[in-house]
Amino acid sequence: MILLGYSVLLLFWTCCSAQNECKTPPPRRRKEVLTETWNKASYPHGTRATYVCRPGYIKLGRVIFQCNNGIWEHAPPYTECQNKPCGHPGDIPFGSFDLTEGTEFVFGARVEYKCNDGYRMLSQRHVRECLADGWSNDLPHCEGSVLKG
Repeated sequence: MILLGYSVLLLFWTCCSAQNECKTPPPRRRKEVLTETWNKASYPHGTRATYVCRPGYIKLGRVIFQCNNGIWEHAPPYTECQNKPCGHPGDIPFGSFDLTEGTEFVFGARVEYKCNDGYRMLSQRHVRECLADGWSNDLPHCEGSVLKG
């Protein structure tokens, strides 16, 4: 009788603990990458997955997901990687720029330069992009056009 009781208890524990496992690896994320290889068939309840930011992103704190009752949940504090700032792209004499991609000077932003009326672009590249290591390309240059009368 005692053996039957232990068998039922073992069966119940096996059944319920299997339900608590996460059946897939932690979620893939656009701004973060997992710090370890996750190639097991399942992960026990309580398993924690730590992420680091991809190039071009920064974070304050740690990004962690935890397996809770079969579901990967973002663990507090709810930190996210943010686009890395590039700072101001730079003004040019006799010209200006427009922010054509994004709303701030952060990773992924793009600016296009143009010369004022009566000036022409000397540089081959008139676009700068905020990359993981700063602004691409040098500042473009504008010079006064020779007007024929």
